[in-house]
Amino acid sequence: MSNLYVKVEDGKVTQVWDTTPPANEAELWREAIEVRPETNSKRQGFTGHSFDLTKTPVEIVWEAYDFSIEERQGSLKMGADFEYRASIKDLDETADAIATAKAAFDAKVAEIEAATTHEALDLF
Repeated sequence: MSNLYVKVEDGKVTQVWDTTPPANEAELWREAIEVRPETNSKRQGFTGHSFDLTKTPVEIVWEAYDFSIEERQGSLKMGADFEYRASIKDLDETADAIATAKAAFDAKVAEIEAATTHEALDLF
């Protein structure tokens, strides 16, 4: 049994719900399922979706796209920044402790920037 429902009005999907729709609108609602391609979570994401109203249940079809090297580097650098900020939050705030944490952060960012292939980025 599906946990998704689409409201179809004038041949177009106007709403998607993950709860049972109102009984008084039952003729407008159809069960739906999501169809997602297998992806590599480190290297790919999903684009927008489309609806295949010719299928029963209606298929919510997702397409995959490949992340660029720059997108992956940016994401990894944001993660490193988050880790750095979390690490200095609990430090005794001495200049040496903060400088050590900052040096580790800078080194990690440099490693990320030096990684110019997906294979190299997979190691992070």
